[in-house]
Formats: sequence, C-alpha cells, structure tokens
Amino acid sequence: MAKENQTVVVLDDDHDLLSVIQEALVGEGFKVIALSHPDQTLELQARDDLDLFLVDMMLPGKNGLRIGEYLRTVFPNHAMVAMSGDRLSLLFAARSGIFNGTLAKPFDIDMLVETCRQFAGLYVTRPMPASPSPLQ
Repeated sequence: MAKENQTVVVLDDDHDLLSVIQEALVGEGFKVIALSHPDQTLELQARDDLDLFLVDMMLPGKNGLRIGEYLRTVFPNHAMVAMSGDRLSLLFAARSGIFNGTLAKPFDIDMLVETCRQFAGLYVTRPMPASPSPLQ
C-alpha cells in the first residue's frame, strides 16, 4: 500500500491507459491526478501535496523532456518518472538529469505500482544541469 496520502500526477494522452493507471494506483492507496494534456500541468503550480510525476514522453504538440524541464523548475525536489514505449526516448530521459527513473511501455501493473512505491515521496536533492540562458 502507498504511504498515507501520497499523490501521483500522471500525464498521458492515452485516455484508456490513463484510466488503467488511475484505477491501479487508487486500488493501491495512492491519490491520483490524471492529466491528458500537457497544458493541464499549469494548474498544478500552487499545489504542495504532490509526491510523484509520471510523464509520458510522447505527448501531442509537446516533448516529454520539455514538460519534465518545466515541472522540474516548478517542483525542483519532486520525483519524476518518464514513461514511453520508445526506448530511445527513455534513454534520453534517463540521461537528461530531469527524471529519477523510467518506465517502459507496455508495463504490467505490478511494475507500475512498484515504481510508484519506490519514487513517491522521494525528496530530490541532486542539482539539475545548468540550462543555457535564453539570452545567450
């Protein structure tokens, strides 16, 4: 079971998969905020009750790495896991320094739950690599 009141934000444009993930994690005691479009992440800025972000790397009109960068600036100490069926995208995510873990699609529910248990509530202290200044 999840630690009490752990909240997982799941960002994936596949509505069927989003429903399966939500049902599985709620069944394991997690609270879930299911988002199907990257722009919905803007609504999370004022939240202080989030424990983990699961981010799909292939989103409509947005690159998952860019979404991760944005989330990392807003939530610098929260754990993030990249999800994708594309192994190259997961490799880029793993090497980016943005994400704390990866989850390859298709995944089974046990792997999903174990990943969430491993990373939810993890306080990230590793500094992010410096981003180039937009003025340079």
